[in-house]
Amino acid sequence: MFEAIQKYAQANPEVVINYQHYQNSFCVVLITPFMFRAHKALKEAGEVVFVDATSCVDQLNTAITPFMCTGPGGAVPLAILLTSSQDEATLTKG
Repeated sequence: MFEAIQKYAQANPEVVINYQHYQNSFCVVLITPFMFRAHKALKEAGEVVFVDATSCVDQLNTAITPFMCTGPGGAVPLAILLTSSQDEATLTKG
């Protein structure tokens, strides 16, 4: 999986991808150029952030957690977090 992430990051240098891998856990954050602009342009991005987690989306039971804020047209994505689980240890370590 991390080889695919590195390959994607090399092919898309404008996308911010950070990841940590430790023991059997991982945490990956993805920020696209649109998301980065939202951080800079919308004051709401620094005030109220909505979080919703979906888990078990693949064979590794990866949890996908989008971070969003409100904008003039509705919800605006700020980042996407992919984790190996939703337990406290994984989320705080990542």
